[in-house]
Amino acid sequence: MTVLASLTSHYGRLERRCDVPSFGFTRERIAFGLVLSADGEPVACDDLRLSTDGRNRGGGQAMTVPRSFTRSGIKLRPFFLWDNSHFVLGLGSPPKGTEPSAHPARTEAFRDWHERLLDGTEDPGLLAVLRFLRVNRLEIGTLDRHGKGTP
Repeated sequence: MTVLASLTSHYGRLERRCDVPSFGFTRERIAFGLVLSADGEPVACDDLRLSTDGRNRGGGQAMTVPRSFTRSGIKLRPFFLWDNSHFVLGLGSPPKGTEPSAHPARTEAFRDWHERLLDGTEDPGLLAVLRFLRVNRLEIGTLDRHGKGTP
């Protein structure tokens, strides 16, 4: 058996034991989960930083998500089905004591990427994501720190 074949076999064993994510996926710390209705309406925002006893875990839960990559430079490259608030909501974490900053170009890149990848899907969950991205097109990036729209 070649070294490459041995490594592939070993990865398969680790994958079956759930010690590593499946090919094409990665483990990432996720701090918040946006819960959507079938219509794409946000119904909850789950704080995944909290443990079962209500204590703050800090960075969030380690979850298996579609593969990520290193972003460098100015090209807007969203992740598939997950990302930070700059891309998903168009709203970024400000320096302490300042207003949140809007990121409409990142949100547009996130929406357009998902429109291309999910074109023609019939999956109800994926359709909910598309509805969320389409319906919230005008509101994204226009929220203040209290979740209220800005003029």
